[in-house]
Amino acid sequence: SLFGATYPDITLDKAWRQLLFGQHHDAITGTINDKSYLDLMQGYREALELAAGVLDKSAAHIGRFIDTRPPSGVPAGAIPIAVFNPLNWSRKDLARAVVEFGEQAPGGFFVTDASGAMIPFEIERADRETNTVTILFLAEKVPEMGYTTYFVVPADQMPEGTVPGKSEDTFIENTFYKLEVDPLKGGGIVSLYDKINGKQVMAPGNGVGNDIAALKENPVRNEPPWEVYTTGDKKFSSEKPALVEKTAGAITERLIIRGAVGDTGKEQEIILYKDLPRIDFITRIVDYRGTDDMFVVTFPVAVANAVPVFEERYGALVRRKSKGKLNFQTWQMRNYSGHGAEAAYQWLDQSHSGLIEFRDDEGQTQASFALGMMGLITDHQPSTRAAADKIMLSLIRKGIPSTPWFDDADEKRLAALPRSDSTMPGDMNFDLNFGTSFRISINSGSNNAFTRSVFKKLDPALVQQFEADVTEKGFAYLFVLDPTSPDDWPPVPLLILKALDDEALQRAAEALAADFDTDAVITLGAAVNASGSDQKVENYGVALLNKGTVFNSIENDGTMAMALMHTASFFRRLPFPFIPEQRTAVFPYALVPHKGNWRDAAMYRTGYEYNNPLVAMQLETHMGDLPRGGMSFLTTRGDTLVLTAMKPRGNPTASLAFTPQTPRENIMLRYYEASGFSQQASVEAFTGIRKALWTNMLEQDDFGRLPVETGTLKLDMGAFDIRTIGYAPQNPPALQLPATLGPVTEPFSPVFNKFWLHNNGAAPMGYLPVSIGVRGDIQTKIHISQGGVSVNEVEVFVNNDYIDRKVEGKVRMVTPPDWRAVPAEFDYVLQPGQTFTKKVAILFLGSGRDGVIKAQTEHGGQILQDILEVGDHKLELVSARFEDGAVSVTLRNPTSQSIEGELYLITPLETWGAGLVDEFALARVTPRMIGFAVPAGMERTYSFTLAGAWAADTHPAPWAVIKGAYNGRVFYSEIDNIDNIKAKDLRPSAPRRSFTDPVGPGLK
Repeated sequence: SLFGATYPDITLDKAWRQLLFGQHHDAITGTINDKSYLDLMQGYREALELAAGVLDKSAAHIGRFIDTRPPSGVPAGAIPIAVFNPLNWSRKDLARAVVEFGEQAPGGFFVTDASGAMIPFEIERADRETNTVTILFLAEKVPEMGYTTYFVVPADQMPEGTVPGKSEDTFIENTFYKLEVDPLKGGGIVSLYDKINGKQVMAPGNGVGNDIAALKENPVRNEPPWEVYTTGDKKFSSEKPALVEKTAGAITERLIIRGAVGDTGKEQEIILYKDLPRIDFITRIVDYRGTDDMFVVTFPVAVANAVPVFEERYGALVRRKSKGKLNFQTWQMRNYSGHGAEAAYQWLDQSHSGLIEFRDDEGQTQASFALGMMGLITDHQPSTRAAADKIMLSLIRKGIPSTPWFDDADEKRLAALPRSDSTMPGDMNFDLNFGTSFRISINSGSNNAFTRSVFKKLDPALVQQFEADVTEKGFAYLFVLDPTSPDDWPPVPLLILKALDDEALQRAAEALAADFDTDAVITLGAAVNASGSDQKVENYGVALLNKGTVFNSIENDGTMAMALMHTASFFRRLPFPFIPEQRTAVFPYALVPHKGNWRDAAMYRTGYEYNNPLVAMQLETHMGDLPRGGMSFLTTRGDTLVLTAMKPRGNPTASLAFTPQTPRENIMLRYYEASGFSQQASVEAFTGIRKALWTNMLEQDDFGRLPVETGTLKLDMGAFDIRTIGYAPQNPPALQLPATLGPVTEPFSPVFNKFWLHNNGAAPMGYLPVSIGVRGDIQTKIHISQGGVSVNEVEVFVNNDYIDRKVEGKVRMVTPPDWRAVPAEFDYVLQPGQTFTKKVAILFLGSGRDGVIKAQTEHGGQILQDILEVGDHKLELVSARFEDGAVSVTLRNPTSQSIEGELYLITPLETWGAGLVDEFALARVTPRMIGFAVPAGMERTYSFTLAGAWAADTHPAPWAVIKGAYNGRVFYSEIDNIDNIKAKDLRPSAPRRSFTDPVGPGLK
């Protein structure tokens, strides 16, 4: 928008509202019925299409200002490709570019960077009909929040390695890893060697990596849409042999595995990229037709004495391992099986967030333990509670959740209440099911009840020595494995802190917290460790990255597990059976072994890189003010800061304001600190920064100015801080080119005002700042012998919900042919917040007594309509059928008036197209929605195209459901013969190149 485009607030507002509509607890956590599932899928696809459209148009608009002329030595005719980095750090990553050669394709081509140096690349897809190819290459040092350029140069032939070659090898490797699979074990990983750190990542004896498990679930479990309940019946893909094929090119080495898990087919790709320390996986569960199965992918990795660390939205939290292995049983707050599954925002890392180390007099570590989800136990003394608060705050700053416990379970206070105000269980061991995996007991003067219970089970000599140390030193520590832990759980590590008096306790707590704040390590003498264990936490980690499969865990033997999908019975509302998992489902994920813990590996960056790929776009050749070699639009100096939002200040559409945003005056940034350590940072913008301020997350209140020195914003961030700041550009770009970056109206008209009756989720585009309605009771019965009712009255109302704009408009009344509205049109003028009402007479001029009264007005470029139906005015669905590469839907209107509405073909994620869902895509169904108008007494047929993106017969067709909505009515329908569709029946599209589809030396 700084370059002249109108900021797409209306478009993004609709996308956000559709996404947020699905955050309701009966949506995001499990959909209660089949209709709701379909409606949510419809809304999610709309949100994704709107956001993707804005991204593409924004990148293209910036591209208009880039100097895209080829560098010296590169011939004219080279095709410029801009590669954009949406993250706030410079990165080297995979770029995927679609190149269109036009009518005349060259015999070959090569790729150069902005300096003219040739770089390796690989062809991923090719479409000879459209002369289009998709290429992969590694983009180097793409500036943060910026771009760089590359050039595709036509040539007579292709460079070597651009078309991957095949072999029967069962291993792949790059600079960082060597990976091997065993075809006899389902193509599972039997070796993953970290070449940089000299480590075998797979744990011997725990099975194979990338193994798919099908866990049978109890179909009659409580509240199945929200819960999981495995029965212990397991099948693994490693139990059956698989076919393995290897391809290797200039950018990738890839293993393709075809096998089965139980009776269901599977296809897996394991991909290593040249010079990238990440292993990508794509797993397809092929033509699943079962029920009551949970599919889980597992990786038995070897990281000694590590704990699970789950990324949260603005940080990372330690959790604990599962009690058993692949046993998930839940209901509401209950965790019957003691599993450790939690939601991983973008990654789960097996390493640690904090340590307790026991060192000898020479400073050598003799033992270490990873801190887990903490229970802090005190009596009721204010001093012990204050000490616990100091320690708790230090732990939480490093991502270690901490729960305060009273040693007596607060029994006395709770007994005096008419009803308990606490959710804390009476037995703290009950909390092991919910994650507690470490304890600290804090004592001042005398021992609290919990410490006393522990001491009763310890060697009296050990206790006596500890008490003597307290007397001598003023305070002391004792580390043991909690002997009060239940027998069926691993013993909980326990640190006991005791001081002679309150003052000594506060000194001890402050010293411990200060020590931990420095480096996330509690350092104690070796003599403190009375656990009998000399274990050490390995300085290593393995991260499992996801793209939406967030239900992750680490099992009791260190196996990392990620749930892919499971079935659940609906409260059925459709007139036909519907199980959305019965399809070919696609699941991308990645594995990143690394030195150190998740902080050392900057896993917060890796997760964002995996989920926010570089954006490559073909541009026209032209001069421009922005340099060919690339630049950053916003530079952040602070290694642990993550930028999650950049936008003009305010949300006018959401707040029903007409005043537009002004990015040339105030731009908002939202950062968070991702490591748990405070950071002094600075921010520079390509426009310079004139002034800056700090606001709340709603951008409403100003908390004060932030320092700006010579155009650079200074920013102090605490551990896991979230900050929303605004800045005024110093020198916005002078050159402006107008552009619209997204739609501002719905793709159909009229828009039904009572949108909620159409099960469409969020309000229509623009948020309905002006709305219209019609109400009344139309009397049609003859009540006297001489005649009947010939005149009725309805009330029409128009609302102006703007907070800052007067609106003027016209209402138009539409009635059946032999009815009349008086007046048929009328004007309105409304100040902000006002409502206009008008009585309208409805005259019956003929014998017809059934019909639809329509009240319409125009605002924001779209016609808004409300209706009052008299009688029963329904469309007839004549047929919904697949034929000739399309789904055709025929509607018949038996009424005397035109009927307008929307028609949707709702299909799973895998059918939304590669341009929208990347590696999830198997096919493309377009369009998402068709607006219809069926004239009175007529039939109309509408078609949706199904384009295949895979080799013929490779995958069966998915499910698809037709949804129609009009005048407050909604219908859902199956499609005839959809179950029999194979990929060969679909229209061709720019296909993802199949495993066996060769690409010749040229495109001709």
